Amino acid sequence: MICRALSSRWDELLALEEGERLCSRGWDLSLLLFFPNFYRVGMANMGFQSIYRLANTVPGVACDRCFLPDPSLQPLLDRGEELVSMELKQTPREFQVLAFSVSFELDLLNVIRLLLWSKVPPLARERGDNEPLVIFGGIVPSANPEPFAPIADVVVVGEGEEALPSLLRVLLEEGETRSPRVFQRLAQVPGVYVPSFYEPRYDAFGRFVSVKVWADTPFPVVWSFWRDFSEEGNTVPLVTSESSFPGAYLVEVSRGCPHLCKFCLSSHVCRPLRVVSRERLLGYLDTLHSRLGFVGTFLSHHPHLVEAVEEAVNKGKSVTFSSLRVDSPLPLLKVVSRESGRVTFGVEAATEVLRERVGKPLPQDLIMERLLYCV
Repeated sequence: MICRALSSRWDELLALEEGERLCSRGWDLSLLLFFPNFYRVGMANMGFQSIYRLANTVPGVACDRCFLPDPSLQPLLDRGEELVSMELKQTPREFQVLAFSVSFELDLLNVIRLLLWSKVPPLARERGDNEPLVIFGGIVPSANPEPFAPIADVVVVGEGEEALPSLLRVLLEEGETRSPRVFQRLAQVPGVYVPSFYEPRYDAFGRFVSVKVWADTPFPVVWSFWRDFSEEGNTVPLVTSESSFPGAYLVEVSRGCPHLCKFCLSSHVCRPLRVVSRERLLGYLDTLHSRLGFVGTFLSHHPHLVEAVEEAVNKGKSVTFSSLRVDSPLPLLKVVSRESGRVTFGVEAATEVLRERVGKPLPQDLIMERLLYCV
């Protein structure tokens, strides 16, 4: 029995969304895209929304969404009521593919809970031929896919915008999702890792020694990155007041970062650095939404961001930003503090010594100087 209370909660959230819901009512391949955290976090995630939009542009594919239910609803699922998707109101087992977009390491625990609530065996080796195909992607499995290997049928290593269309075409062409031939074809897609084709070997002390690879399986797995990001750019298809960026139309300004701070997955995983072109950046401003959210790991050093912010304000739009580096150009800090009313700096550590150790050597004097400048 599906969880009626959860279905009603999804309807409440759907009613607050602006934009185009893309999930088709007719399909050859059905995919349920999970974000293993709460709705407000997932809807502020550029990668999650990007994959939702991209999957639904592939002819024959219907991609629905599901999030970690509110804490008040979780006891109902623990007692046996079933998860239900947001738009199609189907249980996860009715989908052919379950895909997880994972942005935080600790959300792996939520992945297990969601699989259990979905009535799908968490371990890949325990799934039968009639189970959905379970796929993982996102910044965390891209940085280290091995913790996901026991539970994943497939891991997308790198940026899904590049690998996902080819992966979905294989499934559409085969007309099934779990045959040996499907797995063999998926393993040939650049950026796709099929853990069952690789067997790590360890010595008596548990130290990694080597890996056994099935015949005709690529090794190492080729990293996937979105080659056309600078020209195509990335925006969210849906805006909601229930997001962590409430009411903001999020636009991705950059991907990757040259600073390579030791703690930052994005700068090490999303390489090389790419920024959207000036034409694409200014084109973002044509949206009908009144609030723009500029997002990016190298946001503060985009050469045309000040121009874009000033143009947005001239068009009567409000603006918000992800965190900025303390050493951001002064003209940008001036326009951000003036137009958004607040500035968020990523300082990361309380002392210069600690900042040096994590690869972000920001002098204390510079931090105080920039704070006073923005006041």
